[in-house]
Amino acid sequence: MKDSETKQRFIEMRVDGASFETCARELGISKSKAIQWNKDLQRDINNLEFDKCQTVIGTCKLTKQKRVEFLAKNLEKINNALDNKSYEDMSVKELLILQEKFQTEMNELTKSTKYRTGEMMVVDPLENFNGGLGPYETERTLDLE
Repeated sequence: MKDSETKQRFIEMRVDGASFETCARELGISKSKAIQWNKDLQRDINNLEFDKCQTVIGTCKLTKQKRVEFLAKNLEKINNALDNKSYEDMSVKELLILQEKFQTEMNELTKSTKYRTGEMMVVDPLENFNGGLGPYETERTLDLE
């Protein structure tokens, strides 16, 4: 393998979760070289990992959207049943339990998903106020949706 092909395979293996030892053994390099490559190629590893996350999210979006639509439709029915007090088939307790279950799942499905980039940034959320806490360092994240 050419060096660039070997490094590309190393990046792919690291994104897939392979250990330094496994990468070194499969690529025929030393473990210390694998560790150094990891440091040197971290941005490429992060980019490929992000791309793979985006691909997975893209394939799951339709399924997630259908589930959200299903939950929203059923939550609306439950809320209408509660509003109209038409307890034909279900007791109030059963309707409330079902409402809570659907609402919890809806909240879980619609919350924002973040990708951790591994890069640090300095923020000061209270910079416009006197006596703020001052700047602090935190990891940069990107929304995946």
